[in-house]
Amino acid sequence: SFGWDRSHVVSLFRRSPRCLGLGERNIKAKLSFYMNELGYGPGRIAASRCLLGCSLEKRVMPRHLVFRLLKEKGLIKKKLSLPWALALSDDKFLMRFILPFLDDVPNLYDIYVGSKRAATKEETVLVSQE
Repeated sequence: SFGWDRSHVVSLFRRSPRCLGLGERNIKAKLSFYMNELGYGPGRIAASRCLLGCSLEKRVMPRHLVFRLLKEKGLIKKKLSLPWALALSDDKFLMRFILPFLDDVPNLYDIYVGSKRAATKEETVLVSQE
């Protein structure tokens, strides 16, 4: 339903066989975000190991939010690769994209951590309701 042809699907599962274990709803949510919100095509998604493997709520969206805020404030000029940033450890991401900009965006750390916590709380509520 996302316009993927067979070669993209095969490429994705060759590069990231763990994606076979993801639920349909999980995959659809991630594809919708990457394709509709970020404008990524099937080839770009299939070529990246981490796009479907990372948690959308806990890793992808918080890091994308940081990139968007830094770009809006003109603090980063070059085009950054989200897949590259997703592959960074939390410590490396903080060192590269949060701590250097705290003087310009004092609440950047709180925004980043808050968006990660919100995802965790949402998950906890869903699990407790089951």
